[in-house]
Amino acid sequence: MNKLYTWGYLGSRPEDLAYYINALHAWLVDIRFNPVSRRPEWNQVPLMQLSSHGYAYIAALGNRNYKGAGPIELAKPEASLDVMRHTLSHQPAILLCACKQLETCHRKVAAEYLAEKLGVDVEHLPGRFEDWLQSRQAA
Repeated sequence: MNKLYTWGYLGSRPEDLAYYINALHAWLVDIRFNPVSRRPEWNQVPLMQLSSHGYAYIAALGNRNYKGAGPIELAKPEASLDVMRHTLSHQPAILLCACKQLETCHRKVAAEYLAEKLGVDVEHLPGRFEDWLQSRQAA
């Protein structure tokens, strides 16, 4: 099974995401409750065009309480298992959300759920691709 990554785009550039996708040969999995943004470059169609290794929108991993109306509650995570199992059996995947802070983002909860159910390793990517590259070189 391939690795599962997570990434939040707030404060980052689409180029960073494209670099990650290409460096990791990863499928982009958009897990926002609604795949639109006030910033057009983060809307579904531009992301699909950016995703050279594949794109999927999985509402089942979205946060029902994304407007801060309550604690993180994944919409229907069990409905994501078949497609995520299939995807990760062929290539790595990046779970995408807007949130910059991992600790308060539902992508952490979604990644932990998938790691438990599918037995995959998870890595949370920093916003800037250059930071990730430097951490790899230092290791």
